[in-house]
Amino acid sequence: MIKSRDEDLYISVLTKEQYKDLYKEIADNIFIINTLENLLAVREIVVDIHRIKKIDYIITPTEKGVLAGGFIRSFFGIDGVRFETALSTTNKLDMKTKVNDAGIETANFRRLDNLKQVLSIGDELGWPVIIKPAIGSGTRNTFRIKSKEEFLTMRDDNQLFTSLYKSNVPMLIENYIEIEEYHCDGIINESELVFLSISKYLEPPLESMEGFLGSYILPEDQPIFNRLKTMVEKIVKALEIPRGPIHVELYRTDSDQLVFGEIALRPGGAGVFKTIKSQYDISIWEKAYEVETESFEKINIKINDNICGWVGLPCKNGELADFTSRESLYELDNCIKYIEQHFQKGDIVNQEISSTFHLYTLYFEVPQLNDIENLIKKLHDAYYIVSV
Repeated sequence: MIKSRDEDLYISVLTKEQYKDLYKEIADNIFIINTLENLLAVREIVVDIHRIKKIDYIITPTEKGVLAGGFIRSFFGIDGVRFETALSTTNKLDMKTKVNDAGIETANFRRLDNLKQVLSIGDELGWPVIIKPAIGSGTRNTFRIKSKEEFLTMRDDNQLFTSLYKSNVPMLIENYIEIEEYHCDGIINESELVFLSISKYLEPPLESMEGFLGSYILPEDQPIFNRLKTMVEKIVKALEIPRGPIHVELYRTDSDQLVFGEIALRPGGAGVFKTIKSQYDISIWEKAYEVETESFEKINIKINDNICGWVGLPCKNGELADFTSRESLYELDNCIKYIEQHFQKGDIVNQEISSTFHLYTLYFEVPQLNDIENLIKKLHDAYYIVSV
């Protein structure tokens, strides 16, 4: 993300013990913290940093750091995204309330204080519903519940909602709606949208957590592109985002209505970054750094004539005994440009099922939209994974 190291640049990093090696090449000081959710503990460390060097900019590359970053900027009077904006882009209750107030549609939702409220609120909103933490990323601790009968069965499984309760944040319950889902990845500079990439998910992430999850960049000549772009601009204005990267989830319903899902002040995860690099020849991480440090350079995109996308092939917990090889995947179609492998045979895997739990992340380029369906069919026919 940092293209060149200026001699006057002094970098301090707050991170957990297990991540400190990621920053040792760029950081002058690394401060260990158990969790960024403890804002007072973060403040104590920042006071120590201030005593070493004046802080000019705070960068929060992960979603977990956005709220702490906003708090510190407000507390110490540092320019950038302040606490109120950080809260409205991390807390889905505040987020959805503010965009509703600006006339932007969301699914109907309510705050959920405990599971005893689910039956009455579910009847009020109408089933099916989704339960999830108000603060959290991806599809972690997110549950789709088709009916009150299914909820009663799920509630009796004492382990099912344990991690949701342990997150110690408010909960949210909202209508589940049948949708096409899009993610919009942009750069904001001086409150203006200076770059936007719009992608369509192959399937909504909640539907494909244990299957093939991916997306492709929507060509700008598609009729829905400008509608989605206009909606993103309204969201940025409603939430008063001054600068930084954004990752916005938008839905299109069966009745062609556009609905806001959520927003995060970070670049998209999984295969999004590399796909945008392939499509437009820019690094959204570099541009995010530039706008955060007020060193923004004009964006000059170079559009790939093909349609770029990515797909994550699912992994399994347990000892990985066998799976489709990278070599055989490359042989399926010459539109497959690159494959990242995240685990090896013999690895013992024990991870939470989520929208980023993949054995492979595969990047592709196709000439036409209908070529994507053909590629996914080939992958379904060829891919297997065995764990014991």
